[in-house]
Amino acid sequence: MNDSLIKKLTSNRITHCELNDLMQIATSDDLKSITQSVFDMDEATLLERSAVEGATRWLNSLKNDRRKALYVKKIQYRPSNELKKVVAEGDSWFNYPLILTDILDWISMDKNTAVFSLASASDWLVNILASREYVNGLSVHQPDFFLMSGGGNDVGGMSRMALMVTHKINETPELEHSAWAQHLIKNAHEKPYRMSNDPSPNARKPTEKRWRKAMGYLSKDFFALMMLFRLQYYSLFHSLLVDGKEKFPDLKIITQGYDFLVPSDNKGWGINPIKWYIPVLRWIGHGWWLKKPLIFKGLSNKELQLDILYACMYFFNEMMIELEEKFMEINPATKGKLFHIDSRGLVQPNEWTDEIHPQPHKFRTVAQTYLDCIHRRPHPSDYKHVYRSINRQKP
Repeated sequence: MNDSLIKKLTSNRITHCELNDLMQIATSDDLKSITQSVFDMDEATLLERSAVEGATRWLNSLKNDRRKALYVKKIQYRPSNELKKVVAEGDSWFNYPLILTDILDWISMDKNTAVFSLASASDWLVNILASREYVNGLSVHQPDFFLMSGGGNDVGGMSRMALMVTHKINETPELEHSAWAQHLIKNAHEKPYRMSNDPSPNARKPTEKRWRKAMGYLSKDFFALMMLFRLQYYSLFHSLLVDGKEKFPDLKIITQGYDFLVPSDNKGWGINPIKWYIPVLRWIGHGWWLKKPLIFKGLSNKELQLDILYACMYFFNEMMIELEEKFMEINPATKGKLFHIDSRGLVQPNEWTDEIHPQPHKFRTVAQTYLDCIHRRPHPSDYKHVYRSINRQKP
């Protein structure tokens, strides 16, 4: 049965019910098989290419070591009843090792939050889950929250964005073959919470014109990757909140979904001199994550590129929100233990450092949303497990 469902998944012909069945019965070997099929390489090669090595690894460690020193200081001197402990794992939204003040940097500045960081710039979700470094971190520190940021590099690493699209529009979009994807879109249209008290409601409700324009270009590999993410995150949640409920009885997990990324190869010269770091940092990968891979497929129209990333990031967020709903429905004892940070529409086109990283003041806003969730502050949402990042008054 598993082999049949896996074949349907990788060809984007699986039904919504079949995907839910596979999600609950998939073994670790099944996940490896799907991963190898989606990434089109054997496990050893995939892990080798997704591993963080060299100068990047050294810089990641340098920043995490500074964070760990602050973590120890807070644990030692702050009253335990006032302090929330956090273990964080993920990519460069959690650890940008050069110049930028990232999400975890801002969270660490909160006096009542102690952050133990395992995050690494350039890390892939597939590598994070394979190495399982977070398991030891959670066991040692027994935190209140586990923060997870993963998936972006699996899409944009090694110019993989070129595999997410077709070189010409499909007469029959792959969306029409995906009952699960259609369910996500229907769910997004019918959930009014995304409009509640939201200064930028159109960022959360799908724009029909943009959907229609982008859908014909998304490949079956994109939908297969989104379904793989769903299975991988389900497995992670289950291992910690169900299988690990005795080991981590009070643990809560917060995931995040990035924002609508902006393909660009502009080096940033002539930008406000106060933001001198932008042209400096744009020498690192800028253009090769998104824009050039799209151009490789002949998709050079800027508006179309923006629409394609709009659709991709919308799917990713809706996948995470719906997955957490489903997980808590299947495992009622985990209700109130899963949260998602929704930052769609927060970062404006001129507020990106490069294609995939917001400028520091926007990372700060996202970090404030995490802190709202960690300290259970009221937030403008009718949907209790989704915390939305919105623009705020400057202090």
